[in-house]
Amino acid sequence: MRKQSREVVFKMLFSYNFGQKDEPQTYDEMLDVILQDLGLDKQQLDLEYINTTFNAVVKNLDALKDIVYSNVTGYTSSRIFNADLIILVLAIYELKQKSIDNKIVISEALKLAKKYSTEKSIKFINGVLSAVVKEKNE
Repeated sequence: MRKQSREVVFKMLFSYNFGQKDEPQTYDEMLDVILQDLGLDKQQLDLEYINTTFNAVVKNLDALKDIVYSNVTGYTSSRIFNADLIILVLAIYELKQKSIDNKIVISEALKLAKKYSTEKSIKFINGVLSAVVKEKNE
């Protein structure tokens, strides 16, 4: 249930951050469109996780992006794929919550990368998240 819910949050955050700015959608509209796209209904999901995570990430989006950018070496922010940025932002939020083991957060982020990004992105995301975890543990 959490895996599918995380994918829904990822898609909602992607839509929020990179979607059509001239056609803003409400939270409920985004959720409905994404559920239809994924062929899911609300009973299959952890709606509390989706709501809490989406709203918290949106509220802290700039700060979470800054954490991504400060842990990237050899890349400018414009070179980071949009999907990778959202995967990283979501994972960093979950790492900061400390309610999920770091290894699980990274594993789930890599699964999203395998589905929505490129082969090179998997290494990139793993490297950035490893740096964030190392920094967090210091």
